[in-house]
Amino acid sequence: MKTVPTPLEQLFLPPDPPPDIATDPARLGVWKQTVHDDVDFYRGLTAIDVTGCGHHVTYLCWDERDSNDGIDTFCEEVDLTDPYTRFARFELSAKAMRSLRERLASAR
Repeated sequence: MKTVPTPLEQLFLPPDPPPDIATDPARLGVWKQTVHDDVDFYRGLTAIDVTGCGHHVTYLCWDERDSNDGIDTFCEEVDLTDPYTRFARFELSAKAMRSLRERLASAR
C-alpha cells in the first residue's frame, strides 16, 4: 500500500457557475464561497494505492468529524487513468491525475 498527500487546489477543476449566477455579482460571490467550502471539506485528502492478488485500486480518502467529535475516515475508489473521473461533485484535472499516478508509482 502506498499513500501520498493530495493538494486539492491542483486536483479539482473548479466548476463553471450557472449562467444566471455568473451574471449576478452578489450571487456569484455566494456561489464561489460555496464551491470553496465544498473543496475545503476535503482538506487533508490522501491518495492510497493498493496492489495485491492481481488487482490494483486507487482510493482518495478524507477524514470527517463525527457527532461525538471523533474522526471517521472515508474513501472513494478513483480511476486516475480515466479523463472523465470525478470525485464527489468535482471533475479532476488530467495533469494532476498524471502527477498523482507518478507520485504514487515512486512512493515506497
